[in-house]
Amino acid sequence: MNRDHSIRGRCAGWFVSHNPQFSLGELLYSGRITGMVIFDPETITWYNKAELEDGPGQKLLPESIHSALILQKACAFNADLYNALITDVRIDVRNRHNAGTEGRFEGTLFATLRRDMTPVEPKNIPPELAELIPNERLFELKSPHSAGNPVSDQTVPGGCGCGLPIRAFLLMALLLWLLWLLANRSCRHGPDSSGNGPDATLPQDTARSPQTEQENSPRSDTVFTQAESAQLFVRDGEWVDGDQVSLSLNGRKISGELLLSGSFSGPWDLLLHTGKNVLEISTFDMGKSASEATPQIRVVFPDGSEQVFNASTQKGKPYTLILHR
Repeated sequence: MNRDHSIRGRCAGWFVSHNPQFSLGELLYSGRITGMVIFDPETITWYNKAELEDGPGQKLLPESIHSALILQKACAFNADLYNALITDVRIDVRNRHNAGTEGRFEGTLFATLRRDMTPVEPKNIPPELAELIPNERLFELKSPHSAGNPVSDQTVPGGCGCGLPIRAFLLMALLLWLLWLLANRSCRHGPDSSGNGPDATLPQDTARSPQTEQENSPRSDTVFTQAESAQLFVRDGEWVDGDQVSLSLNGRKISGELLLSGSFSGPWDLLLHTGKNVLEISTFDMGKSASEATPQIRVVFPDGSEQVFNASTQKGKPYTLILHR
């Protein structure tokens, strides 16, 4: 007989919304989760979903029961969960089309979890879920000893459940790690004492993962509209730390160096021609944060509808919003 438990934990995943006008300006919105990873969840004595829905902050309400990959210490498990709610959610919309919206989310999960969880071999984790796991955490995952149901009193029932790792697996991991160190060291040190550069056959991006490449590439979103115009508002979407950006539409600058504050600046009137209209946000100063600027943009259409985007940028890597009319 299955026994259920209420859990809470940090999570990340992918979602699909059938609403192409999906707006992050709402406080409570829904979407179908296509894949999710939960990091070291803990059991809680009880879970009042209605109370959390009424509380402050943005929330994601999954449309249906779904499965998730749970990381517990150095092990991974597949588990069924339902009655889920994700609070303090941060969503990165990656694609908008006529059928809906797709993107990535992060937040704090509250849900009901089935006790019987199935251990997962690290090599069997789907690539789309592996992208959600930090590299160092993914490297530390070990092969479960069996598909049993060990119990932990301090964390999620199911515990770690790891037996001794296979010797061949460890040896292979050690060799790959040594090769990575040698390749990375060769790339960093540049020419050797003879004046020759590092061997061109060595991989130059050995330490780069698909997730890293995705984060380092310029970000963009797309909106489809029939409106001939729109209004643009901009603010700092996170800590106000001195971010400065510039705005342009179809290659024409509409704002110089703009210092972002916690409240929306604007509006800027956008005249949209038929086809693609390219709104670009470039970074002049990332403020006290050395990683990126965090502008949030709000686009309001004449019919009163609006779209809100987290338009994080770095120097030399502007954010692009395509307004397709």
